[in-house]
Amino acid sequence: FSNLDNSKDDIQFGYCTEFFIKNLYPDVKERDIDAYRANLAKIGDCVLVVGDLSLVKTHVHTNEPGLALQYAQILGELSHIKIDNMREQHRELSEIDPQAAAEAVAIPADIPERDVAVVAVVAGDGIRTIFSDWQIEAFVEGGQSMNPSTDDILHAIKNAPSRNVIVLPNNKNIILAADQAAEMSDKNVKVIKTKSIPQGIAAAVAYDPDADIDVNVKKMERVTGQVKTGLITNAVRDTKMNGNSIKKDDLIGIYESDIVANGKELPKVFEQLLQKMTDEDSELITLYYGDGTDEGQAQGLAEKAEELFDGCDVEMHYGGQPVYPYILSVE
Repeated sequence: FSNLDNSKDDIQFGYCTEFFIKNLYPDVKERDIDAYRANLAKIGDCVLVVGDLSLVKTHVHTNEPGLALQYAQILGELSHIKIDNMREQHRELSEIDPQAAAEAVAIPADIPERDVAVVAVVAGDGIRTIFSDWQIEAFVEGGQSMNPSTDDILHAIKNAPSRNVIVLPNNKNIILAADQAAEMSDKNVKVIKTKSIPQGIAAAVAYDPDADIDVNVKKMERVTGQVKTGLITNAVRDTKMNGNSIKKDDLIGIYESDIVANGKELPKVFEQLLQKMTDEDSELITLYYGDGTDEGQAQGLAEKAEELFDGCDVEMHYGGQPVYPYILSVE
């Protein structure tokens, strides 16, 4: 689980550490990558190790970034090393007013030109941070309750630090605007039709800034098709769905645009939703908790998922998203 709360000073693991492992040594096997992942989990949290025997991307929050690099060097060559002091960033943000803080997270004007840049539509400061951790630096604010316009996306494409741009709309209602912006731009723009934040994050994880745009599009499209997304929110009116009577303010679980779970008790709705989303091939369950959602409650749900689905790894992240207190991802 993530034990980092951006609203507190007691950050347990202070360095956000990320890098690629390339040119893996010929004797490296999948089990070596599994052991590497386990070693990182011993020295930090928010561990993400993804890839294959040709390229491994790593992200970890730790107090020992040098040790993380040493573990990685056993597997191959390191590149794109990035280590950020999260305690220092937190102190700096806490000393400025809210408007200045908002400006601090705006897209920097001096990002170096890249072969490929990615524009992501995001809703929630935690979601933006997750995308940033995977080297995405161009954002459009939007989501279920605030769809950005074609002009908003076109402006982000224009400011993206590359002539080759990939757009992640991350919502089915934004795909059309993204397509229109791509047609209007004089850049080489590809839209990956991500329909949810989890699909967009999966695509961001697969993004390789050293690969060309066509290779990236193929890799990113492949992984998005492997992600299932579920949502938990409250019903806004009385309704009937699939033979169930749903009262206003009841909790509802949504999967593939259908209400597949409902009730007044969050743990039961959470379990019903995950039962619909998982199968024997599921390996990873990720829980993103939203703006105003209690972290302790979210951790309780993550622990419940570990108990119910012991064959799956479970991760929890602060998303800060509006509308949906919980977004679930199954891969």
